[in-house]
Amino acid sequence: MKSIKTDCRALYVEDSDDTRIEVASYLDYILKETYVASNGNDGLSIYKKFKPDVVILDLNIPPLNGIELSRELKKIDQAIPIIITTAYNETNYRKALSDMGITDILIKPFLLDKLKDSIIHCTEQHS
Repeated sequence: MKSIKTDCRALYVEDSDDTRIEVASYLDYILKETYVASNGNDGLSIYKKFKPDVVILDLNIPPLNGIELSRELKKIDQAIPIIITTAYNETNYRKALSDMGITDILIKPFLLDKLKDSIIHCTEQHS
């Protein structure tokens, strides 16, 4: 299996404390840097400050939700890889996110190895 670039940096935005702690700990283990936010506004501020290589965010984060945050991020950098995590699996929803330029969508609950594979795919496409 391919490994993640050692210099890969990610922003992870999740409002659920338990999920955020678990996934952020895993990201810390596999990535060079992990920036963590519990809401969309903080996520946008952190992105502007650190310009990570990939963004992983929950679709339902207050007050700036995942779609709104993705739009703001794409205004700053159209090529930024964004991985959305969500409990929704409706086909039309997935198409709308794909049309926005979202790189990948992971349906919750997801295996951490699947997230790793998604990050590898994103960084290979945008390197």
